[in-house]
Amino acid sequence: MKSFISVMSLVLILSLSHIQAQTTVMDFTKTDCNGVQTNLFQQLDSGYVIILEYVMLPNCSPCVTAGKGLKNILQSGKISQPERVKMFQISYDNTTTCSALKTWANSNGFSYPLFENGEDEVNYYGGMGMPTIVIAGGNAHAIAYQKQGYSPIDNNAITNAVNNALSKSNFIETSKWNEFKLYPQPAKNSVIIENGQEITSVSLVDITGKLVYVQQLKSRFIEIPLTNFPSGVYFIKCKDSVDREITKKIIIE
Repeated sequence: MKSFISVMSLVLILSLSHIQAQTTVMDFTKTDCNGVQTNLFQQLDSGYVIILEYVMLPNCSPCVTAGKGLKNILQSGKISQPERVKMFQISYDNTTTCSALKTWANSNGFSYPLFENGEDEVNYYGGMGMPTIVIAGGNAHAIAYQKQGYSPIDNNAITNAVNNALSKSNFIETSKWNEFKLYPQPAKNSVIIENGQEITSVSLVDITGKLVYVQQLKSRFIEIPLTNFPSGVYFIKCKDSVDREITKKIIIE
């Protein structure tokens, strides 16, 4: 019996050491459930901090609790630059479909990008928790936070990790884009985007982080109608033909 306990203890220690060993995130290039391709390292290199929540469907209530808790953190006002924080929800295995993920997200009020096929990443981070949460930022692609499981008592640690990662990330400034223009500011009926480089996607996110508008295109001139959006602060996110990204704040009157 003692021998069995010793073996199990050794297995646990080795498992924990494996979980703690990772200092950088595992890169991926994936197409999300809305058809948008994302490369993780490019996101980090552009100055974004990424929260990864690996979820187990259909019966992981802690995954839902964590998703809502992370959403509350992003809306709490304690994040220094919320426009630079993205959250991805990813299936823990390679069998969960986008259809199932979308149903799950809609039923729980989540509007974050959804991805299939997270099994390799989950294994990299030491196996599935309920859920597995990873936060990364900076050009070093460093892990700022990693935990299997979630509790509201983790909120302070998660908030601190996000802000710490933001402080170590260099965001792409407007000057890095060729002749990028966004006007009028503030806007009322519509907003116009001009850029010397062809823009391939544009999205509008409200102050809570909810995606309210997205368009795929190939144009140097874009006009977005705003009459259907309530007044307030929003963030316009654009990606160009060489996969650079920029985020700009806009006020809708």
